[in-house]
Amino acid sequence: MSVFEKLFESNYSDDSPIATIADFWKWFERHADLFYRAIDEGTDIENKFFSPLADQLYKLHERIFFLVGINKESNIAELTFTPDAIIRNIAFVEDLVKEAPQVEKWQFVALKQASDVEGFGVKMFGRDFSNKNIQFYPVEHPEFPDEIDIMAVYDDYDEKDHDDIFNGVCIYLDNALGELKSITMIDNMRVRGPGDDITELIPIEKLDAYLLWREKEFVERYTDITHYSKDDHYGSYEGELENGMPIFAIVNHTLLNWDHKASHPWILVIMVHYDADPETGLPNDKIYKLMEDLEVELMDRLKDVDGYINLIRETGNGLREINFACREFRKPSRVMEEMTIKYAEHFRIEFDIYKDKYWRSFDKFNGEI
Repeated sequence: MSVFEKLFESNYSDDSPIATIADFWKWFERHADLFYRAIDEGTDIENKFFSPLADQLYKLHERIFFLVGINKESNIAELTFTPDAIIRNIAFVEDLVKEAPQVEKWQFVALKQASDVEGFGVKMFGRDFSNKNIQFYPVEHPEFPDEIDIMAVYDDYDEKDHDDIFNGVCIYLDNALGELKSITMIDNMRVRGPGDDITELIPIEKLDAYLLWREKEFVERYTDITHYSKDDHYGSYEGELENGMPIFAIVNHTLLNWDHKASHPWILVIMVHYDADPETGLPNDKIYKLMEDLEVELMDRLKDVDGYINLIRETGNGLREINFACREFRKPSRVMEEMTIKYAEHFRIEFDIYKDKYWRSFDKFNGEI
């Protein structure tokens, strides 16, 4: 049973309550023929397909989106689920599709897949985005040699429409590269127009090969790197927030000075919101003990030997923030979905996962706190 399974009720009065992903798929199977006809005929598709499916997905898991279309040669409806570039939701989408049943005339896909770049294009905001008007060049950072920083060059760039153009290029790359590569292999991506200062432009269809080459180098360099925190040196600090409340931090200084940070490029940030003492902003003894139990359980399930390292903890003003550096992002996503539910009656937990190969988001801890 997937760790992402949640209780939710159907919008349809004739349906049984849905408690698991398996029940979600049973619900889908019951309506599959109606959904297919709505898509095929294009009649009232919003009410007959998009709204019901969106409602159920939202109750099952927030910010999961989908695309659908019918292949006119095979008459198969392809339903693609996407996390909309949210890293922590990738594992859920993959689990959702993994548990999908065989449904006649339907195919289910996790994440947008790569398209054939030749002849493929996106029309958005009154503009075309394709290999005919997008090229790229890598931006090198000698101090951060493993960083993949891509500058996309759009022929018809206009500064006043930067946001639209950036979004159009991103959506084009999601489809040209495949969503997984687009949102996990590129560390930073920017967009500009042509200019005389550019020494060499590379066709956008070669971006996939470039990313695979860089990824191969990265894996070869760091695949055998493991860190054991048993003998690490920690520092305890006390500071003051702008509102005058105290904040306390525990920092693993051994790791902040580690030479192999890029081997654990994914940062898991856990935000535990608790009822704070109005004068100190700190938790009471009961909540403090529960937060300690939470962290012990996290370290038991996300072990350093397996590629998950507890870096920094801050507590104050009704919030405890715990940061792990991780070798990959899927297991932390699944574990945190479970923990969020398990401790929900005691405090509210939020989490996020982002890529930071050189842990620059923790630079403030290299100085005085």
